[in-house]
Amino acid sequence: MDGERPLTDSALPNIASEPSGQTALVSKLSFEQTIARSLVHRAAINEVFLTDSAEIGKRQWAVAAMLPRSHMLFNDGGNPNYLDPLAIMEVARQVTEYVAHRYARVPQDHFLIFRGMNVAFTDPDVLRPGPEPARVVVIVNARTSERLNKRPVTIMVDGRECAVLGGKWFPLPRRVFASARERARRKQFANEQSLPQTDKSETLAEPSRVGRFNPRNVLLANAAADGSDAMVFDLVIDQSHPVFFDHPVDHVPGMVILEAARQAAVAALGEHRHAAPNRTLIVNCRVNFDTFCELDLPTRCRVTIDASQRAIDDHKSRHQLTVSFEQARTAVGTIALSMLENLA
Repeated sequence: MDGERPLTDSALPNIASEPSGQTALVSKLSFEQTIARSLVHRAAINEVFLTDSAEIGKRQWAVAAMLPRSHMLFNDGGNPNYLDPLAIMEVARQVTEYVAHRYARVPQDHFLIFRGMNVAFTDPDVLRPGPEPARVVVIVNARTSERLNKRPVTIMVDGRECAVLGGKWFPLPRRVFASARERARRKQFANEQSLPQTDKSETLAEPSRVGRFNPRNVLLANAAADGSDAMVFDLVIDQSHPVFFDHPVDHVPGMVILEAARQAAVAALGEHRHAAPNRTLIVNCRVNFDTFCELDLPTRCRVTIDASQRAIDDHKSRHQLTVSFEQARTAVGTIALSMLENLA
């Protein structure tokens, strides 16, 4: 990494209306080294993207992050002309954990339960990579509202606004979390036992079909068309994966669900709209988690193309898709995606 290069005031347009003191604090954020792993619930140093933070007002914080230029997941396949939107979402997840522990005084032995997220990429062109690693600044304004629809988080990449985001989460003490997990597991396994048992082999999806190069990053198997605008898959769980399972967990991580949804959407657009996986990009994502997704139960994934609008801007097409996940005939999560196609 080269020497410290602070962002200038002119590179922070979306906080220009705030007091000059806030802009000065943000401009002094450092990208020199990462924060403590425990504050973002990561075991490996290379999976920590946050580098610094500052309190810039009452219940307002700025957090700095640097995106990796070589990463097993976020630099594997996808659209090569853009930074991976899921990498931005991972930064947002880490910011949530960090702000909760560092500023909201949530004890580190508490579990943060994520129930939903809504992110809109306001200017996809900001995601075009530059000659140096992307520097991300996340502004959290908890004064506005912590509700999902208010999206109180603003994300900038190299000084330009990239996305706005909101989420639903709450902390649980370890004993309360353990009790909630036990109830959820009992309910899911009772539902599973009432279903007919079948033995099914896995046929992993071709990496190129789901927008990946590395087969280890493929999360879907047994792909099948389901009508003219839908596909179904089985979720593949590999608990030895160093990114998805950076540390031991007792349920399927949210990032696995997000990436599986993206892969399902890419496959469906290729199957039904002949869209090339390397020419698509997520520009809006709404996530709702209904319950925990169990590691040891079969998970069915279904994606539907709800609408397609051709040549809306500079020969780009926009597609709206819904991806749902089910275990034991019970919904565990739904993700609504808006994706642009033909992005060069």
